[in-house]
Amino acid sequence: MCGIVGIVPSGSVPDRALLERISSTLRHRGPDDEGYYLTREVGLGFRRLAIIDLETGNQPVSNETGTVQAILNGEIYNFRHLRRTLEEAGHSFSSRGDAEVLPHLYEERGAELVHDLRGMFAFALWDAEKRELLLARDRLGEKPLYYTSELPGGGFAFASEMKALLAAGVSREPDRQAVVEYLYYLYIPAPRSGFAAISKLEPGHLLRLRNGEVHVERYWSPKFESSDRSEQEHIAGLRERIVDAVHSQLVSDVPLGAFLSGGIDSASVVAAMRAAHDGPIHTFTITFEGFEHYDESSQARATAAHFGTTHHELRAELEVPDMLPRIVDSFDEPFGNATAALTWALSAVTREHVKVALTGDGGDELFFGYPRYRGLQLVDRYRRLPVGPLKAFAAAASRALPESTSGRHTGRRIREFLAAGSMLPKEAYASWIGYFTPEMLADLLVPEVAVDVRGASSFLDNLFNGAETLDLNEVSRVELQSFLPYNVLEYADKMSMAHGLELRAPFVDHLLVDYVASIPAHLKLRNGVSKWALRQAVARELPPDVLRRPKRGLNPPLGAWLAGPLEPAIRQLLNPEAIRRRGLFRPEAVARLLEEQKRGRRDRSLHIWSLLVLELWFQRRVEVAFP
Repeated sequence: MCGIVGIVPSGSVPDRALLERISSTLRHRGPDDEGYYLTREVGLGFRRLAIIDLETGNQPVSNETGTVQAILNGEIYNFRHLRRTLEEAGHSFSSRGDAEVLPHLYEERGAELVHDLRGMFAFALWDAEKRELLLARDRLGEKPLYYTSELPGGGFAFASEMKALLAAGVSREPDRQAVVEYLYYLYIPAPRSGFAAISKLEPGHLLRLRNGEVHVERYWSPKFESSDRSEQEHIAGLRERIVDAVHSQLVSDVPLGAFLSGGIDSASVVAAMRAAHDGPIHTFTITFEGFEHYDESSQARATAAHFGTTHHELRAELEVPDMLPRIVDSFDEPFGNATAALTWALSAVTREHVKVALTGDGGDELFFGYPRYRGLQLVDRYRRLPVGPLKAFAAAASRALPESTSGRHTGRRIREFLAAGSMLPKEAYASWIGYFTPEMLADLLVPEVAVDVRGASSFLDNLFNGAETLDLNEVSRVELQSFLPYNVLEYADKMSMAHGLELRAPFVDHLLVDYVASIPAHLKLRNGVSKWALRQAVARELPPDVLRRPKRGLNPPLGAWLAGPLEPAIRQLLNPEAIRRRGLFRPEAVARLLEEQKRGRRDRSLHIWSLLVLELWFQRRVEVAFP
């Protein structure tokens, strides 16, 4: 895991001092070493976190003649197989690392090399003979990559994080439509970013830069086509591919660990890790003393004991007011999922023991683990009931249901379910994953802000591509291209790399994803049981109580944080004068949200958290130059 940067100036020679300066902003991603490549046409910079080939694995790397240069952020898990194939074709290598396969594979395959790669990656490759820059991002979006064609003085630049581009002098003008999308999703979908001059390369995409022209193309997307295998064949094949995915990600020259919750996803990963070797495995979990409905530490402890791991627990007594600005700085743009704070803290503790940790990320999107999958199935049945007036009455009456601000979501979920009773499945889904709805946005934003509040959901509309009937595999396909890369994998990368920790997610292995995409939906959600196929596949390895345990999820006691340690920040950042000075929101609308939360009428925890994050972002990234 590393950080990469690059500059292709317009009509001038790359400035080495500038390249070193922007590379230094990524030191947290690569504290072990740095490397550079400069010619009259291009500058490449690299920050290294040493995981594989500790002695000779520095970058940039090149082909034998030096005409192809490459830098890589991430890991190519099948690099040993690729290397053997390339050596048989006559290529010679000077290191034992994974990055060096890129320039040689490019010589054989050109841009098609991405189809041969198994791993999490964002890489840049310079072809001196063609004078062409090639950028690529992995299929599911584990590793980020940002770019701009608006360098001061002209030219193109890219980096693993936006702070590097801002340090190059790129405009800090915010993208107002992106801010609206943030308020709707709590993240900003690619290709937008929080800054108008900076774009995100989308997962599964390539970018070519030649003669100043940028061309972006998709090279992979998930395809859900059920196979005609028997139920037993589906389960047996799934078991094999889970083990294969985990084993492929154990390649490392440093010790590995795993994040361990009380659920089946991370337990399945640890089970496969234990099957691979008898050595020590460090597992890490977070505890919530006094908030039992958040806490899974006892279950995680039991799973760790079952597999004989060296287990570590972090008590979630976090200094949230001090952490929040640092978290905002790590994302560089607004990001509103408060689980990021837990991943930040857990990563800090984990890094004290290991450099690499495996996670269960991706399991919920693949195997219908979120409550919304079961909710969509039920609302589809409810919608078909021939009692329209009664459903309308129930939807109206549900608005009076009380909500808890302590993290118990039963009342809110019942209300949202009844409200969705007359909607198409994709509309119900959008209503459940949207936070500031278009109606709320219209009330919140001042009239002078020229944005399209109705267009906030267009990103999802385009992904659903006109689907009118319920298909949970279709929902999974959408989540693999939205919630997973721009929410889950986004905070996994940013929060872990802030501490120089590499996270790996076996469930996001594209070969496993392709296989799960061929499993019929009824084997993933069966008789009301989510992840049914996964439970069957790992039944022999896991303790029975783990298999029976319902999903709880890793969520912080956000309501308690807002009422306690974050209350001074709310008063400072979201008071009417501060809101009026920012000129984006109506002070009375924000005050209404705060009052609803304080009186317990509605759970506005995430709304308030997201507004705090947004204001801090304006102060720390838009108004203040990065130090």
